[in-house]
Amino acid sequence: MAAEPSNLGMALMGSSPLFRTLVLPIIAVVVVAITIISTTAYGLYVRDLDRSFKAQLASEAAALAIGRPEAEMLAADNPGLSGARVTLIAAHGVALFDSYNDLDSLGSLLDRPEVLRATSHGSGEATRVNRQGELLHYAAQAIVVGDNIVGYARVARPASELRERAASVRNLLALLAVLTTVVGVLVVGLVIAWHVVAVRRILGVSDCLLKGEYSNRLPIHREDELGYLSRRLNELSSDTVGRIEQEQQISRRLAAILAGLNEGVVAVDDEQRVIHINAAAYQMLNEVDRSGTGMPFWEVVRVSEVIGAVDEACSKQSTARLQADIHGRQYDVSVIALRDGELEGVGAIVVLQDVTDLIHLEQVRTEFVANASHELKTPIAAIKGFVETIIDDPEMPDLIRDRFMRRLRVQAGRIENLVQELIALSRYDAARETLPLAPVDLAYVVRQAYQNKQEDAESASVMLEYEGPTRSLEVQGDNEALAQLVVNLIDNGIKYVDTGGHVKVRLFDLGRHAVLEVEDNGIGIAAGEQERVFERFYRVDKARSAEKGGTGLGLAIVKHIAHAHQGTVVVESAPDRGSLFSVRLPLIGESLGLPK
Repeated sequence: MAAEPSNLGMALMGSSPLFRTLVLPIIAVVVVAITIISTTAYGLYVRDLDRSFKAQLASEAAALAIGRPEAEMLAADNPGLSGARVTLIAAHGVALFDSYNDLDSLGSLLDRPEVLRATSHGSGEATRVNRQGELLHYAAQAIVVGDNIVGYARVARPASELRERAASVRNLLALLAVLTTVVGVLVVGLVIAWHVVAVRRILGVSDCLLKGEYSNRLPIHREDELGYLSRRLNELSSDTVGRIEQEQQISRRLAAILAGLNEGVVAVDDEQRVIHINAAAYQMLNEVDRSGTGMPFWEVVRVSEVIGAVDEACSKQSTARLQADIHGRQYDVSVIALRDGELEGVGAIVVLQDVTDLIHLEQVRTEFVANASHELKTPIAAIKGFVETIIDDPEMPDLIRDRFMRRLRVQAGRIENLVQELIALSRYDAARETLPLAPVDLAYVVRQAYQNKQEDAESASVMLEYEGPTRSLEVQGDNEALAQLVVNLIDNGIKYVDTGGHVKVRLFDLGRHAVLEVEDNGIGIAAGEQERVFERFYRVDKARSAEKGGTGLGLAIVKHIAHAHQGTVVVESAPDRGSLFSVRLPLIGESLGLPK
């Protein structure tokens, strides 16, 4: 892997602590090693040079000892003796020849160390300072004729010659040591810098990983430990990117799931600050906008019971459930504290479920059961009383028995009507989406209902009138259900009109809708009760309704049938001024979303 020049230069200049840590000790070791090697080599060389020098002297002395006796001619014929002091010594110690000094000045030389050793060993060496103060190396060789020493040949050379040769070698070794040190330091520095640059690249990618930048990758051109580390770091980056993408995908799915929930979900951290709130919770907590994230929970939900439940659940690592009133609606609130490690960064999850409609339905169900029980209780009690009376009096006259039997039939009819209307109400309530619809001529259905109720109107001394088109008005609906809707409205008008009153039935088209109106001049309905007349078992005048055999379910059935046909029903009324019920149904084409 080639290092960039800038990075390599920075490493060589010592800007990297790792480079300094590695290079300086290695440089010191290299310098010490080269110094030791150079010193040792120089010492060995000097020792060998000294031995060689002395051996040369001994060799020269030996050559003189076996040469011709004429010293001058011997010195001239031997170029290797140039610069050397040559002395020929007689057996009794008198110098016969000396190439440096006057013979008279020498005196006896038998006491010289080299001569003494030559006398005893045949050859001798010595090093000493001469009269001129110059250090010389001497070598003497005995000249033997037969078994007798007849003289000595001595050669001397100045020690400076040896020092000069040693100095030249020392200088050369020093130069080589310096060059070797420089080259070694450069090579070591380059090698270490190469590794340091690789390490710095790894550190750079590691820093990027810590910052959340996972796109950087390390080039891999080496098979050593750093190359292995680079590969693993690249694998870690790729794996981290994959994990992040997977977690982001899971997070997006979770957000989509939470967004689609009808329940409100609020997640808070350990400090009870909102870290997530879904769309349903925004709607439930309608005073909070999108800036709710990051706000303290107690500023988002200003309900003391809920705040206390969250605080208790978080502090005790438990679960809390309660019902709370938030902005006028009832909510089941569940607070689930998350234990350590379950979901990082989340302290608790608050789930809000709007149960207002469920509570209302439960109330309606309870009232329905109570009302149905009450409506059944009266006729059943009457039937039971009549039956017991008949059984207890077997001698009862036939006329009275017949009267009781007729009353039994009336009460049984009330029960039958109630059961039939309950069945109808259940059918139309459950058939909002499944009611089989087909084209129905609403004008014909209304005319038939009008004609069928004429007899009931005459029996109650009520004038029943009809005003409608001669042509057909087709709606998409169920014929039986629409017929019951019209009959129930007419029945309701007849029941609540005094003798001599009137009920008017009108049918007309208004734009894209057919409108059915049933108007009476009966007792009317107070403004506060007009919304309740469509509730099950609700009666404006209970005594009149019971007297007329009403069950209190007729208008509830009308409402359910109208809604099952995508229609509406409204009432306009005032006490003692009568009532006007209006049903609006879409004409053919409108109910299918088609142009008329």
